[in-house]
Amino acid sequence: MPKASSSISSIGVPLEEKERYLKVLYYGRQGTGKTTAAALATKSKSAKVLVIDAEGGLDTRALASRGVDTGHVVVWPPTGQRVTSEGLNELHQALADELEENPDAWSAVVFDSMTEIHQLLRENATEARISKSRVVLDPDVIDWDDYNKMTSQLRKLIRRFRDLPCDIIFTALEKVGDDEIRPAITPALGTDLMGYVDLVVRTAIVQGQQVGRFQPTEHINAKDRTNSFPPLMADPSFDRIRAVADGTLDLDEDDSQSEFEKPAEDPNDNKKDEE
Repeated sequence: MPKASSSISSIGVPLEEKERYLKVLYYGRQGTGKTTAAALATKSKSAKVLVIDAEGGLDTRALASRGVDTGHVVVWPPTGQRVTSEGLNELHQALADELEENPDAWSAVVFDSMTEIHQLLRENATEARISKSRVVLDPDVIDWDDYNKMTSQLRKLIRRFRDLPCDIIFTALEKVGDDEIRPAITPALGTDLMGYVDLVVRTAIVQGQQVGRFQPTEHINAKDRTNSFPPLMADPSFDRIRAVADGTLDLDEDDSQSEFEKPAEDPNDNKKDEE
């Protein structure tokens, strides 16, 4: 005898009830406001924001002058401590434990920057290989195994942090190649990272205004999985991105691409339009 159908199930969570966290990658030239845009996550919620400050460049006064609530910013690693895959794994576990005990313990985690972090982990891999060698090796000669180890470590770490119940924000410098502009990390890792996140935002300064590109061109990598953003948006700070994604901020004409889009002057399409 067939079982009676039921509209109630204990399996899973209804999509509309699922908590939504944003996973964002900002990338662009130095000085295009990536770190500040990410740190403005302090304005979207009252909980703490953890910044993995691999570059050691956070400045309290500079961030505060741009509206960041620095009292809610926590920096890792401590002064003098090196960024390692082991340390990042321990950090992830500590965050996971705190968020399980108190879901409001942390609002966001910022990786600043993936360009520096992937270089540090590659250097760690090179040093580990040399220390185990029975022959003298040149520390400036990099083996492909060093890159492979770093890539494997970071893929696992990125996925683990991405799955934390809070917003996750990555920053990276940009690399301008012959055919494309992309995050300045290894191509394989960059492709994976862009696939893991909801938004890939290429930052630039146009006419003195910070602009974020959310839609890709033939030569510029960008991404909008939420289908909520115009191709170009003025002031793409995380608090504004969070508000747009939540439906509490409507973008007006000042945020549209018409104010910032420039016609291409060469075969590279929009490769120079925001530089």
